[in-house]
Formats: sequence, structure tokens, C-alpha cells
Amino acid sequence: MYFLIEACQHPEILRVIYFGKLFLDIIFTVLPIGLILMLMIDFSKAVIASKEEESLKNVKLVTKRILFCILAFITPWIVSVFASFLVALGFSTEYIDCLTNANPKTIAYYQEIADLEDEQKLAERIEYWNTFEKEQGYVSSATTYNEAADNLIALAEGELGNTNGAKYGASGGAAWCAFFVTWALDHTDVEGVGTILDIIEKDGEAASLGTAGGTMINFAKGSNLKFYYSRYYASKLGDTISRNYTPKRGDIIYFRLDRDGTRPDWNGEISGDMWENCSHVGIVDYVDSDGYVHTIEGNFGKDPSRVAESSYDLDADIIMGYGSWYSESRSPSGNSGNQEITPY
Repeated sequence: MYFLIEACQHPEILRVIYFGKLFLDIIFTVLPIGLILMLMIDFSKAVIASKEEESLKNVKLVTKRILFCILAFITPWIVSVFASFLVALGFSTEYIDCLTNANPKTIAYYQEIADLEDEQKLAERIEYWNTFEKEQGYVSSATTYNEAADNLIALAEGELGNTNGAKYGASGGAAWCAFFVTWALDHTDVEGVGTILDIIEKDGEAASLGTAGGTMINFAKGSNLKFYYSRYYASKLGDTISRNYTPKRGDIIYFRLDRDGTRPDWNGEISGDMWENCSHVGIVDYVDSDGYVHTIEGNFGKDPSRVAESSYDLDADIIMGYGSWYSESRSPSGNSGNQEITPY
């Protein structure tokens, strides 16, 4: 949790300062040497110059070089003296800590502390959820669908930063975005109905719970579910209903990302486990006023992949569509402030 670490103990900030110091050291080493070489050349020209006017010109140039060399040599000292003067006047001394800590040994030390902090928090979170599951059966239970959507997001948010895909059922280094989504769906219960995963599989089991597009056919064919194409594909397919749909909290979002540097266009057909077409999946958190959909996804990023938050333009061509497992019935006035949340 780097943001909890003070700036002068933050390994990434210290790395930037360290490389900045190296760069300045190189400049203040190379510059004087270069000036001295140029000084020697100009001095030689002044000595061998045949004309008095040319000789005076070279002498003046030599004088300038000498002044530049002196300035280059004493600049770091002037900066140091000025900084010490500011400290003596009572200004902050934090920058001194940063400069002192900006070395490979100290950076490695604070990096180790940060890693241990992340590992400890992750271990505590896993232990908490494992204990809760054994005692409660399911992580969260709701009496309404909108409450279930809130619980689903709360559960997913509790996993942010987790890099352990095995917790969700993935093994052997397999991609685990779908395993994470399935785990969250299967651990959010709706009273009297079952888990959200039960709702999705009401008309039949998913083609694959470990494949990014393994539940797409359920949303496309299920009598109690809906699949909405993204704006990009809705426009290509002429689907006005999908084009006007705004994804909501708890929807499943499907992505079509590059594979081997290519991403052939999708014809919109949904069948089987969609392995060839769908390459990533996540959970919708909310849509902001600027037209961006915010998500929580597993197996996000690299080195290492983790549970993380992200956001995308609603018009992005990498979004295939959204799986919706509940609908919102608005009041006759059209006011969405008091919504009755129902299944389809």
C-alpha cells in the first residue's frame, strides 16, 4: 500500500530522486571536463594566433571558459549552502531525508517493507474471508436485487490488490479474470433465490466458469437475463435497445482484447464458451457523467496481475457488451430515486 508510506520512505519516489541525482552527477562531471577541454583548445589558439586581434579574441574566450568552469564546479556547493541556510531558518528538512534515502540499499529496504505490508494485508484479508465463508456459508446476503448488487461490489472491492488467483479457483498460472468474477457471483446471496450465479444459471449451467466469455450465452439466451451489446457493437449491428443502454452496478462486462497483436472484428454472434472471441471479463461498478464505465476486474495488469479498478469510454471498441441479471423498474414519474429492483 505505497500511498500509506511517507514520501521520503516511498520506494518509487526514492527511485526517481536517485536517478535524478545520478543524472545531475553526470552533468556536473561531464560539463566541467568538457569546458576544460574547450579551454585548452581556446588557449592553444590564443598562443599560436598570428594576428593580435585574433589573439585577443581567443583570450577573451578563454576567460569566459574559465568563468564557466568555476561556476560549474561551485554550483552544487552553492545549492547545498543555500539549502542549509533555509534549514537554519526553520524551513522543512524533509528534502534532506529524501536525498539521504535515495540510494539503492535504502530503496531496497523500504521496498521490502512495502512488500511485507501488502503481503500482510493480503493474508489478513484472505484469512477473514475464509473464516467468514466457513461460518456463514456465503459472504453476503441480500433481500433485494439492488442490495445484492451493492454487496457484490463491496465484496469485489474487498479483494482489491489481491494477486492470488488460486483463491478464486485458478491453478497452474492460468488467467483468472473469469474465476474472480465467478467467485464473487457465487459468494453473493439473494434471500429466497440463491446466489447471483444461481440466477445466471437458472436456465442451464454456464458453458465455462473459468473462461472470460463462458457466461455470455446465459445472458443471451436466459429467460430471466439480458445481454446488451456495447455502443460500438450495437451501432454496427443496428441494435437500438443496446445502443441506448447504460450499464448499471453489478452488470458483467465482457472485453475483446488483442491476441498476438491482432483483434479481428466480432460479428456479434454468441454461442458456446466464446473463448475465441471474448478475452477478458469484469464487474461494472458505475458509469460517470463523462461517459466512462468504471469496473473491478481480476487478473488485471502484469508483474503481478491483480484485482484492480479500471475505467473505459462507453464507446470503446474493446467492450463487447454487458450481462444484466436484474432490471430497474422506474416509478411512473420517471424519478429513479426510489427504484424497485426486480429480475427480468
